[in-house]
This record gives sequence, C-alpha cells and structure tokens, in this order.
Amino acid sequence: MGLEFLTGYLVEKSLSVDKILIFVLVFSYFAVPRQYQHRVLFFGILGALLFRSTFIAMGTVLIEYKSVVVLLGVFLIVTRAKMRFAPERGLEPEKNPLIRLFRRFVPVSPEYQGQKFFARLH
Repeated sequence: MGLEFLTGYLVEKSLSVDKILIFVLVFSYFAVPRQYQHRVLFFGILGALLFRSTFIAMGTVLIEYKSVVVLLGVFLIVTRAKMRFAPERGLEPEKNPLIRLFRRFVPVSPEYQGQKFFARLH
C-alpha cells in the first residue's frame, strides 16, 4: 500500500509540474501579452480541473503498464532537452498544421481583441 501511494503521489506531482510547463509553452508559442496571461491561466486551470477526473481515471489504468510509464517519462525528458538546447526560432503559428486545421472549423482573429476570448467581428 505504501509504495503504491508514493508512486501515485510522485506521478501526481510530476503531472502538476508538467501542466506548468505546458502553460509556459502555450504562452510563448502564441505570444500571449503579459497583461492577459493571468486571465488565460485562470481559465486554463478551470479547464484542467474539469478534465482532471478523466485523466486520473485513464492514468490509473495506464500506470499498470510499466512500458507506458517509461515512454511518458522518456517523452518528457526529450521534450525538456529540446526546449533547453533548441535554438530560438521565430514564432510562426500559422504554419502549424494543427492550428491550420483548427482554423478551418473555428474562425480566429489574427489579433487580440482586448481581453476577450470570444469576439464577434463584423
């Protein structure tokens, strides 16, 4: 019981640090202005809380497979190393295939509209 609890605790702590890393990546990738970062972070945390139960349920199933745990650990280490040693490049979100696919279905303004997440442009 003690080892399982410790493993669950360590996984949960590492996922918490991972979420912070993701927020930093998103802020830098989309060049979110500093004045809006708090609001984006607030709603991001609310979204994370909504999905947390699903991720925990999936994690309890996947953690039984040691190979999945090792693969996720290697993925996080490689991602961190790439961030640390990769040269600075200009941001070009419009070239990202995932963002281009998203924009096909959701109209997105090229500029920030104040602190609004959703804005109707005429």
